Amino acid sequence: MNPIERVYTVSECRELERIAIEEHGIPGFELMKRAGEFAFNRLLANFPNTKRIRVVAGSGNNAGDGYVVAGMAHRTGLEVALVQVGDPVRLRGDAKRAWNWMKDQGLDTSNDLSDSPDVVVDGLLGTGVQGSVREPYQEAIADINRARCKTLALDLPSGLDSGTGSVLCDEPIRADLTCTFVGAKIGLFTGAGPDFAGKVELSNLDIPSDVFDRVSGLELIDPEESSHYLPRRMTTAHKGQAGSVLVVGGDLGSGGAAILTAEAALRTGAGLVTAISRQEHVAGFLSRCPEVMVHGVREDDDISPLLAKADVVAVGPGLTASPWSISMVASVLNSSPRRLVVDAGAIRLLSKQKLPSDCIVTPHPGEAGDLLDLPAQDVQKDRVSAIRELTRSHQCTAILKGAGSLIATRGEPIGLLRCANPALATAGSGDVLTGIVAAVHAVTESPTKTAIKAAVLHCRAGIDVAEEVGNRSIIASDLIHNIRPWEASV
Repeated sequence: MNPIERVYTVSECRELERIAIEEHGIPGFELMKRAGEFAFNRLLANFPNTKRIRVVAGSGNNAGDGYVVAGMAHRTGLEVALVQVGDPVRLRGDAKRAWNWMKDQGLDTSNDLSDSPDVVVDGLLGTGVQGSVREPYQEAIADINRARCKTLALDLPSGLDSGTGSVLCDEPIRADLTCTFVGAKIGLFTGAGPDFAGKVELSNLDIPSDVFDRVSGLELIDPEESSHYLPRRMTTAHKGQAGSVLVVGGDLGSGGAAILTAEAALRTGAGLVTAISRQEHVAGFLSRCPEVMVHGVREDDDISPLLAKADVVAVGPGLTASPWSISMVASVLNSSPRRLVVDAGAIRLLSKQKLPSDCIVTPHPGEAGDLLDLPAQDVQKDRVSAIRELTRSHQCTAILKGAGSLIATRGEPIGLLRCANPALATAGSGDVLTGIVAAVHAVTESPTKTAIKAAVLHCRAGIDVAEEVGNRSIIASDLIHNIRPWEASV
């Protein structure tokens, strides 16, 4: 088993296999046998009491992996049933070789199980599926899900798009374990992928490391990695060295958003946090978080002196389409802040124009759709393409929020945060992230590094609070109290 450090698109996975086969001389059937052997060994390791398995196979290379699993299981003495959904007459190439190899192991392909299987192996559909899943595969997927027994998916759960994580049928296979081969697929970690993939384990099938040096993929960001810690604060440090953050937000009815952002910035370690909000919200700020220096302003007030003092300006939480909000956003843009974080209402107000270059923007799919003039569902269907186009057209750094948040800066590799946590799906969670981003940016020059470190802190806060109280009862304030900005040891 190999650590998962990068994830790949469908075309990138095909290129990895092409180089291995054509330039390194590894036969395709040899790779298929290695895949099947790895999956079978991981089946036994994860489900050690298995005595009966059912392998459900299609008619492509994914089926070939399944045939190897079936043959090895039979050879080992397990009771094996093969459900052949695709017509074996249509098998070609390596999949046909795997079929013949399985039969050479003595497996009776007409055998049925004496009892319900302990594990079902999904070898129906692989990475080559395009468009909606058709019959008879749709019904076969539904049958596997109805069986309600342990399920191992080969390469990816059938019915899931490997490149985007979008759903291609009523409900993809709900796997307990996905054994993925050569390179981990993007769709396992973003979009709907985390809901269906279960535990993901990778084998690179002993392909030489230089093959992977030639295909970039996306960096998979591990929230446990110490490289994402903040720089160590010196013993003699003072608040001026921790950076000053200015939060601009909180229109009528949405004052809490700006309060959450300001408090999150403080909890992340910002030395000074100032807020510009509606006059009606000053009392709320002071009663909730007296450490914030709050200014209640009118639409025509000059806020440029406050903007000039800030190391980082975070604009957008709780802003609307009102004249007051429009005035605040215009004032921020006219001031040309040194470092700028754009979120929520400010994204929508700026969606018809180009964002300030080098800013950090933190959209959810709907807001990203506004910036790209696309429906939110189209963003979700291909999140990687969406964030790539967003950062290209606006020359910014972006955190595309959602399960498997994507982080990108134009001209740099895209990162995918390995974090799918329902604890973060709560009102105000995005406002908390904005405060974290602003505070980190105050002490981190690089927008890309800022975005990665902040997204990791946000993810870990969600993990920690979920361990304490579960997922359903969490509110954004709980996340703030669990922000722990770990520092590098050196």
